[in-house]
Amino acid sequence: MAIEEKSPGVYEFTTHWATYPEVLKERMVLEEYQPEQGDVELERCATCDSPLLLRQCEWDLERGIITNRRNGYRMTILGPGLMDTVFEALEWELGETIPRAVVEAQRELARDGFRPLDFSCGFEELKLQLALRGLGNLREFRMEERAAYLHIHNACYHLSMVGLLQGSFESEQGGESRVTWEIGEDRSLAVEVKAAG
Repeated sequence: MAIEEKSPGVYEFTTHWATYPEVLKERMVLEEYQPEQGDVELERCATCDSPLLLRQCEWDLERGIITNRRNGYRMTILGPGLMDTVFEALEWELGETIPRAVVEAQRELARDGFRPLDFSCGFEELKLQLALRGLGNLREFRMEERAAYLHIHNACYHLSMVGLLQGSFESEQGGESRVTWEIGEDRSLAVEVKAAG
């Protein structure tokens, strides 16, 4: 590992493995992303063809930082299957407790206030936000007093989305909840959260 101070208080850490374990090579293969056309049409910039909704982010190109102006969160751009692949490899290596651990970690973060998606904004706005982030095509969403339901086609970051919905529900409604989810053969995601008790 190499550590270099780039400027006062700013450090760069560089690490790498000299060799990769064969099992890791087998498990950490990123599948080629096969995008599907959703039913959301995002208004585009006439100059660069990017979605105009990206204006809600502040782009500091000098520092390489993207910040969401709405909530102040720092943003990142990751490939659609990256985290899912990592979590699947961890589950293969460490067992079936990994999905629940990932959901629980995200639930706690969301319940404590870290909610990069606002589930109180309503179906159409949530659908736009998911599409803008490349998280999938929202087909169904309900947030009620005793339950919440979410169904996304062509979804990614499945476990994080489950925990995010559960934590947001608990934050809005107060109290504990139970969550169930199903990832379809087509990588669709269905999540149901119900108030405990």
